Amino acid sequence: MELVAVADRDLSAGEELTLGAGHGVDSLEPRLLPPQRMESDGFVPYYLAAGHVMARDVKKGEILRLDDVLVPRDTVLFKLRQQQEAVGDDEWVEAELALVEEAARL
Repeated sequence: MELVAVADRDLSAGEELTLGAGHGVDSLEPRLLPPQRMESDGFVPYYLAAGHVMARDVKKGEILRLDDVLVPRDTVLFKLRQQQEAVGDDEWVEAELALVEEAARL
């Protein structure tokens, strides 16, 4: 599963997304979705958004996409995510989906 970020209020370009109390990102609601590649139009992983600035306006209830947030591409977390996706190409997505299906049967 993928933990993505959903705007819990309207967000404006230039606004910083800060890590708040209890490991939550202020103004964002975490949501679990099936995994997907982190591409420009793909969902930004929840914690990858923390500490970064909004690149454009996002309405309440919308899932943040990578292009919505100014995420530096040279951070350790970003590079680790890229490595995760590179391992076995689409195998990680298939493995995650299999785990989701298995959990749904329990």
